Amino acid sequence: MRQNILKELIPFYFKQMSRNVFYLIALIFIPIVLILKIVANVNEPFEYMMFPNVLKGIVIPIQGVMLIISVVMYRLTSDEAQYRSQLTLPNIVWIQFQKIVAILFIHTFFSFCVILLGLLPVVTYFSFNQIETWSFYQQLLFHSLTFYLLPLLIASVWGINVGLLFGKKRSGILVLFILWILFGPLNTEIFSEFFLEKGFNSPNAFFFFGPLQPEVIYYELTGFLSSNALFIKNMLILCFHFGLTLWIISCWAIRRSHRIQMTVLAIMLFLVIASSASFALSHDQLVFDRSLDTETTEHYELPYPYDFSQIDSFLNFEIINVQLKLVKQSHGQFEVEADYTLVSSTETIVLSLYHPYQVKHISVNQREVSFHQVGDFIEIEAVTLGVPTALSVRYTIPNTSQFPITNEVTYLPAWLNWYPTKQSYPNSRIGSENFKPVINRTNSVPVTLHYSPQSKFLTNLIEQAPAHYESVQAGVTLIEGSFEAYQAEDQEIIVDQSWTPPYTYWPILKETLQSIHALTEREFGISSSLPDKIILLSPNLEKFSYRDNQHLLLHVGSNLRLDHDLPEVVRAYMPALFWSHSNTDSQIQPTRAAFDDAMAFWLSVELNLPSPLEPDPFFLESILNGEELVASKEQVSEFMQLTHQQQLIFLKKWYRDLNSASKV
Repeated sequence: MRQNILKELIPFYFKQMSRNVFYLIALIFIPIVLILKIVANVNEPFEYMMFPNVLKGIVIPIQGVMLIISVVMYRLTSDEAQYRSQLTLPNIVWIQFQKIVAILFIHTFFSFCVILLGLLPVVTYFSFNQIETWSFYQQLLFHSLTFYLLPLLIASVWGINVGLLFGKKRSGILVLFILWILFGPLNTEIFSEFFLEKGFNSPNAFFFFGPLQPEVIYYELTGFLSSNALFIKNMLILCFHFGLTLWIISCWAIRRSHRIQMTVLAIMLFLVIASSASFALSHDQLVFDRSLDTETTEHYELPYPYDFSQIDSFLNFEIINVQLKLVKQSHGQFEVEADYTLVSSTETIVLSLYHPYQVKHISVNQREVSFHQVGDFIEIEAVTLGVPTALSVRYTIPNTSQFPITNEVTYLPAWLNWYPTKQSYPNSRIGSENFKPVINRTNSVPVTLHYSPQSKFLTNLIEQAPAHYESVQAGVTLIEGSFEAYQAEDQEIIVDQSWTPPYTYWPILKETLQSIHALTEREFGISSSLPDKIILLSPNLEKFSYRDNQHLLLHVGSNLRLDHDLPEVVRAYMPALFWSHSNTDSQIQPTRAAFDDAMAFWLSVELNLPSPLEPDPFFLESILNGEELVASKEQVSEFMQLTHQQQLIFLKKWYRDLNSASKV
């Protein structure tokens, strides 16, 4: 007959563990570290807006706590193994199982309470900075359970298993330390390239239970690193180690039937783990998976995999209107049908579409035609000449690291060719290390969008009816995710959920941007105004901007509060100010980026902004090469040798040269 002693064991181990000084110090260390991080943030000389960064790097002290906890559990269970040969109780397996359950229950209780205690000052810090979005705190709790609580439980089972296997042998401590090294610091730092060389979704990543980068645990729009797959993965790792525990104590059974029962139970647990592994590898927060950056780098390296010799003749057509129908699938991707009315002077045309988006079907006047998709371009044949032609393109927009598409998040900015457009250059600057947007499509066309958003939704189109949006634009923005919208006088200001409301810093930004408008209108003849919708999001820490009559996408890519980093704001605003409405090829001219740097520096000096950013040719090396880089460096060098007034004359001539590029 089985003896149930769990009710007696729980208070017994509660007293033992609450009196263990090393165990308590290790757990209390977690809230102490969090409080120290908050104090350090508060005392920073600059005011930061990326408040979740207070938690970056916490996984490192968590790993230290894991070592101490595993040692405590080892010492707590090693006596059992030392004397198990003398134990002849018929229910020894059941008794030992209850002891382990009691230990794990108490440890889970202590760990959970300590993590909540540590999160209390963190939540207070966030609330003090007016972060009041409920989903933000839900993500924070889920992230903490995944990367703080579960690793502490996993470490405890390490200690229990080693204690049961080795008893008080010195080799037990050595094995425990090796386990901690392999699944702790080396897992996070040195071995991370092996575990994650093919991304979070590859089998290599299964035994990697920490963040990909301990310093990066939050991205705008996406939120905290806290997906269901990562939680399931850490749970399965915990179950795997617990399965080993069942197998170890099964060897203690006196009766063969008990040994078989416990072994079968362990095998069944391993089978459940194996069958659930696919769910643990279906990670959808690819923005945290920087191993995928390599694909972008390699794709846009020279020579680009497309023959540009006939591109001009293939672009001899005009788009009359566009109809977009989007359906988001349950597994996080869009099925898109893009219908065009166009007039062409050539039978073969070229449309530009971001290369990860695979075209499935194209028809001309309801008749399927052949097409050739190479990189960011689609060559389409059998187009009717000289008369309005109906063109339909069906394709899929998958989740990618740069432009996430999940059940909760959509990031498709207007400057990205996420639907087929007329453009003669790839979506990113050729030769860039990362995604540097290139836009040489400036002709606005009537666009109609049919889409039923499931959550908060941003677009630069005007809602005409439910799930029906229209406007005349050169590009369309679709954004869903963890953002907040605030009304500040005439503008709607959109910021990430982790930011404080913009009422204190937006007036300063607005005044700066309006001063820039006055200067550029006086000196360059550029008439500008701010649209009603201002989107201050940088999901990939971009430094770029795009503006039309409905919205301004201002990607500053700074962790500082924006009114404390005005020179960066000025630099990020240059593409929208000078090139969003340009009808020339100026955006793809080699020295345009250098001009933006020089222009931002001159404006910052003219407006007496603190710490103007001098144009640095070093950063141009990531987007230029060869003769292009040499030409840009020469321009910057000549510019910096001039006086402030001479720099303005130099910039005017530079701008005229860029703006006289051939028409699109």
